[in-house]
Amino acid sequence: MPQQNAPADLDGQLVSIEGSLIETFTAADQVRMTLQAGNVVFEALLERSGANPLPGFAPAGSVLATTGVYELKYDEYGQPEGFQMRLRDSADISVIARPSWLTRGRILALSCTLVVGILLFFAWVLALRRRVRAQTEQIREQLMRESRLEAELVRTSKLESLACWPAASRMISTTC
Repeated sequence: MPQQNAPADLDGQLVSIEGSLIETFTAADQVRMTLQAGNVVFEALLERSGANPLPGFAPAGSVLATTGVYELKYDEYGQPEGFQMRLRDSADISVIARPSWLTRGRILALSCTLVVGILLFFAWVLALRRRVRAQTEQIREQLMRESRLEAELVRTSKLESLACWPAASRMISTTC
């Protein structure tokens, strides 16, 4: 990928550049970090060895300060097309700032969790409404039965007070 503003006079010099880490690629013997400083994208290369442990401390989006040897990269016509940095060891990398905790993926996960929670809440409310309706209907039926029994009791007590009960009971039993 072509990069802008690659000064030729810095070729082979030790330079320090701050940039945002875009990605890290690890091969068997090399760590290749793609960084962006302003509108310039470049790679910082670190040779891995037993004395040079792998720097795994910087997630993508971190701002890093890197110090290394500036190397121009040339196109097929011999024109400078960009640069890369060769880092001496892992001490040439320092984390200036870590990326925000609130990433797009976490916002999406939080939003999905919130939507599921709201849907579960509405499902619970609907279940409660059905249960309340069923219990209200059951209470209504119970009250109607009780009012019928109370009316029957009042009517029976009136008949007894009139001393018509034995005759009334005989009438009921003969008609049934």
